[in-house]
Amino acid sequence: MRRFDSVRFEDVSYRYGRRHTALDHVSFRLGLGMTVLLGPNGAGKSTLIGILSTLLTPGSGTVSYGRIVNPKASAMETVRSSIGYLPQNFEAIEWSSVRRNVEYAAWAHAVPGRSCAQAAETAMRDMGLTSQADTRARELSGGMRQRLGLACAIAHRPSLLILDEPTVGIDPMQRMQVREMIHRYARRSMVIMSTHMVEELHGSASHVLVLNEGGLVFDGDLASFAAIGNTGATIDRIDREEGLRESELESSYIALMHSPAQKQESQ
Repeated sequence: MRRFDSVRFEDVSYRYGRRHTALDHVSFRLGLGMTVLLGPNGAGKSTLIGILSTLLTPGSGTVSYGRIVNPKASAMETVRSSIGYLPQNFEAIEWSSVRRNVEYAAWAHAVPGRSCAQAAETAMRDMGLTSQADTRARELSGGMRQRLGLACAIAHRPSLLILDEPTVGIDPMQRMQVREMIHRYARRSMVIMSTHMVEELHGSASHVLVLNEGGLVFDGDLASFAAIGNTGATIDRIDREEGLRESELESSYIALMHSPAQKQESQ
């Protein structure tokens, strides 16, 4: 499988019809690690995720996956085989086992047939599903079902893992465990997680993107994001045992929601 180690949006715009601009000249770069994409409902997050996952084609601008720019035809298949995508509403094969679901996901992403079983075993182990391997998908709890979705998304070891609101609707303990699994995967791959919850930044994001009304209003690291709020926090002033206080992050987010969208220089 051909891999890529960066993704770049350059001046990307997207419109629904003539009047509604969902993305307006958005530019950024993704690299190794965890990127959290923040923004309220209607900010353009779903459209950005749709373009990033190749489900939508940008109206203008360029999207580059490594050296592949605005992929088409055979290049599109190459890119898609290196992307893992977990939508907000994950649909499993309900009557089939966890193992079979993950094996099928590996096969669907071009893992050779003889290697699908091992790929599934590795993904299930990474997501803490080994003991549930023979359980039917329809019998899983909400948290375990989300782990199944993650296992299916990483079974082919993608270069880029795209997650759309992956912790919505599960209890706090499961949410914490799912976050930790995502963070582990981000140590060796690119991960972008779309969310409207500021709390998802805690202990996770090396890179933060904030969208509002179709425009990118922030592109930077977590310390820079925290410094926008009234506290003026910087990484040197943060107690590393406590981490960033949620009030600091919320203040920064609120301040950005009241600032005009502007083009930001990609990192």
